[in-house]
Amino acid sequence: MAVRLSKLNSDNTIRTKPDIQIEIKPKNIGETTLGKRLDEFKKTMPEFNFYFDLPAGQDTMGYNHKVPFEYFSKLRELRDAFNTIKSLAKIAENKGDYAKAIEAYEKLIIEEYEEPEPYERLIIIYSKLKMREKEKESIEKAITFFTKLKEQQKMYVLNLADKYRMTDKALEYINGDKKR
Repeated sequence: MAVRLSKLNSDNTIRTKPDIQIEIKPKNIGETTLGKRLDEFKKTMPEFNFYFDLPAGQDTMGYNHKVPFEYFSKLRELRDAFNTIKSLAKIAENKGDYAKAIEAYEKLIIEEYEEPEPYERLIIIYSKLKMREKEKESIEKAITFFTKLKEQQKMYVLNLADKYRMTDKALEYINGDKKR
């Protein structure tokens, strides 16, 4: 709600100058990012078994993954931490405070947020501010991050698929750029 309200109250003026100094603090050595914590938590959840134990005649929508409820609240807690930072970034951006918006979007990147939004917003902000080098850096960071992420996810899925003898089906989905 606060994000939407900030957008409605905005007069769309840039309140920070293109020569702004932004302080981006990297993670301390040994400090775990939110993204890594989320990834580690996901690994504790029951693995997807490609409907290996799906009863004959049952559709996949009725399939029970047997995931305890507590997992969903922990998952929500980790995702909410990202959403809080994202909301702060959007509010600052809507108010024209690009310095704060950049800091928040960069924090999402440092925390290894697995969605494209912070990269996309930074590219747009840097473009508005005519900060071409920063815009280019954001594009390059996005390409590197998502290329690596896609490869990690592909290897994870292929290892699971191999375990359940569903490699051909998994490769069909991967090669067709399907997500389910």
